[in-house]
Amino acid sequence: MTQEFQIIDKLTQTKIVEFDKQRYLKDFSRLLGWEPSDKIETIKEIENISNGHIIVEHGLVQSAVITFLTTSFDNLRIEQKQKILTISYNNLIDWHIYVQKDKVYYVYNRRENIDPIVKNISENSVENIRSTMFSQIVDLKILIFLVLMMS
Repeated sequence: MTQEFQIIDKLTQTKIVEFDKQRYLKDFSRLLGWEPSDKIETIKEIENISNGHIIVEHGLVQSAVITFLTTSFDNLRIEQKQKILTISYNNLIDWHIYVQKDKVYYVYNRRENIDPIVKNISENSVENIRSTMFSQIVDLKILIFLVLMMS
């Protein structure tokens, strides 16, 4: 099991000590190529389904909020998904990334319908949660938008 996956595993467990959480968030960012700019305190209504949120920057214009889920994204009620999404929306950040132990969900929050791009992660492959994957997804979204605008 890679060090990166061990950290993802710990960040998506149900119980985590605050001191350890801060260290794991830093290690996650460092090992997977993210530039954290801020940490967001846990919101009371969703503290039982998430272990924390960090704002990350990638390049000059793209940033995202990464949320570490202690449950499956698919098991979240729509109200819970929307409550988590308000973190990025209220911080004027277009992207929200939900991480669970075996998947990552990339959500563009400027759409009314939460329609995530879903990627698998495993103990043998964490490439889909690296900042480089985020770049590819953002570039693809921009390209699709430009094509639609020209049509």
